[in-house]
Amino acid sequence: MLTQENTVDWNLHFLFGGLDVSNVPIIREVCVMKRVNLKTYTTVNLMHLTEICHLNSPTLDGELESRITSLDLSHIDLVNSTWKFGGDERAQMKSAKLKLREYFPSSQTEGDSFKDIEVLTKDEATLKEITSNSMFFDWEKYFCVGTNLKNREIFEAVASEKHSSCRCLAVCRMMILKATSDLPDINCAGMSLGSLNESHIELVNGTWKFGQNEQSSRMIQNMVKNFPSCCVLDTEGKPVSWVLTYANGAMGMLYTVPDTEEKALPK
Repeated sequence: MLTQENTVDWNLHFLFGGLDVSNVPIIREVCVMKRVNLKTYTTVNLMHLTEICHLNSPTLDGELESRITSLDLSHIDLVNSTWKFGGDERAQMKSAKLKLREYFPSSQTEGDSFKDIEVLTKDEATLKEITSNSMFFDWEKYFCVGTNLKNREIFEAVASEKHSSCRCLAVCRMMILKATSDLPDINCAGMSLGSLNESHIELVNGTWKFGQNEQSSRMIQNMVKNFPSCCVLDTEGKPVSWVLTYANGAMGMLYTVPDTEEKALPK
């Protein structure tokens, strides 16, 4: 049964329960065949009473005997808090994650929340077809789409077909500089231009409105290491204004430290 198709998904982490210890070699053999790891999570011992005569006869007075009864719904929290697999849901999740990290270290590798998928098309029908295709977008998960506002209705229509909610998170403006002569004069005394490096990742991550987490930190690290960036450095060599380049070639994350904005640096 374990080797039959569609019975067990060996690409996922799962637990076997209620198996006799004598079946462990069978499970281990199948795991080797499937090239997956096998760890024993916990062992439950079965206690079997062969003869009731081995039980000690309890001494019950009339008052205690009258108080023996069954549990009801009001006792659920009490039982849940004392069961080793029960307790608070958050505590359960934390315990489960610790066990997974202990037994399956690779399962705790954080996913890339900012993984990019570039769709290049000018045809609305093609865009709708691509967004409807589950090979490109998993509509059962949360994801962020960056697109021209004129395509918003297409995504809303597809989201409706997929029974998913869709909302506008932020609107970004495109700025086009037609002539450099339109730029204001900048007092750049004591300042210099440079590029960002990995020592600046924490600074950029802390100021980006979608940042301040490990996933965004990895994304910024990738941008800094592999794509152009530009920053204004103060007299101490610290960035006070910067802009990065996304994987799709667009510039973004433009930011200027508030104390330097009066120097007419970009905001």
